[in-house]
Amino acid sequence: MNRMCRIYNKVAMMLISALLMVSCALDNPVEKQEIMTFQPVVNKARASKAITQSTEYLTTESFCISAFYFTNQDDATPQTNYIESNVVSHNGTVWNTPTDYYWPLSGYMDFKAYSPASLSSQGAKIEYSNGVSLLNYKIDSFEDTQVDFMYSEPLNDKITNAEHPEEVGITFKHALTQVAFTVEPQKYFTTTADGITNHVTITIDKLSLKQMYHIGSFKQNTNPQWDVYDESDTYTVPYLIDYTLLNKELGQGTVLQYDGTNNPKSVPVKLDENTDLAALLIPQTLNENAALDVTYSVTQTTTNGDETIVAPYTITFSNSINIQGNPKQVLEMGKKLVYNIRIGLDAISLEATYGDWSGSEEIVEPQ
Repeated sequence: MNRMCRIYNKVAMMLISALLMVSCALDNPVEKQEIMTFQPVVNKARASKAITQSTEYLTTESFCISAFYFTNQDDATPQTNYIESNVVSHNGTVWNTPTDYYWPLSGYMDFKAYSPASLSSQGAKIEYSNGVSLLNYKIDSFEDTQVDFMYSEPLNDKITNAEHPEEVGITFKHALTQVAFTVEPQKYFTTTADGITNHVTITIDKLSLKQMYHIGSFKQNTNPQWDVYDESDTYTVPYLIDYTLLNKELGQGTVLQYDGTNNPKSVPVKLDENTDLAALLIPQTLNENAALDVTYSVTQTTTNGDETIVAPYTITFSNSINIQGNPKQVLEMGKKLVYNIRIGLDAISLEATYGDWSGSEEIVEPQ
């Protein structure tokens, strides 16, 4: 009898072990010895604190990724989160995670990601059903306007693990709106018939965007969109703020000189000698008080032979131009809006070129 009990116990233990192995196999698919690596690219421009126009994703950046394992290609929900919100960075050779993950022998894989990885500290997360989300995201300072928040495009199909690519391609899309600035004189300054040439120097001393919405919640889902914190909400913090983007007192500023050889010419407003000024803002419908505040000076010099006469005035203005009159009245996600500031001796005007991240397609005139 005791011998029979021992046999039954052994059989029971074997069955329990087998069930546990099956359970583990379901939760953790069998892997093969090939490490997952990645290749990030950017749709129309890269992610970086220095905003430029290329598809390169810098190796100094990092992003956060999740991988979802499916037993069958047609499964609507993943069997397990194979990689859960792990950081991907460049190790000098390839893009991979700090801990190596290996491709399973069977099944299928799907991937979702956001950039930069540092946004995890502000609540960015990845879910299979909803994609990337970032709730109550705040852009409160100029430094905040340099963070290029992006989310990955869905893959066309789940990846077959047995025939996986050498690197998983991750294509990012911009979630914010890029705003940039150019400046030009309002008219030609040319050499007159009697040999006198007018020279004009335009100096941008300070530039601010005023009364902009600065808090919003992003949800990717099947139709990525922002919910902006505005007058309808009940938070205790202000929903509109001003951004100072350039300030002479901080050693910044743009000096432009025009004569008959180089005008009218629109040139970028620069933060410093090597950096064009640009800001990333939460996509929004501009409120009625949204404005561009420009402090600038204009100095006219006339040259007659070897004699240079400085005109008896250097005009300094501080102008607020209402920008809500843009017919679109919207800062669209993933778009670039360039405000061209046209400055004369006694007036200033504005036009906007509105297009994709790396180009332009439409000119609109704020009223």
